[in-house]
Amino acid sequence: MTDRYQVTGPEGEFEPGSGDQVLRHLVGIASPDDMGNLEQGLLAQRASLMCA
Repeated sequence: MTDRYQVTGPEGEFEPGSGDQVLRHLVGIASPDDMGNLEQGLLAQRASLMCA
């Protein structure tokens, strides 16, 4: 990954224990796989609400 953009402050911080793979967030998930699963579930939930 390249440092194409200069990011300062909380937007550039990683979740502790994630090995600099997951950006810091309110949920506290450090695993990229767990974060992906959460995002996928939320997107599916959102899509089902939009189709209802």
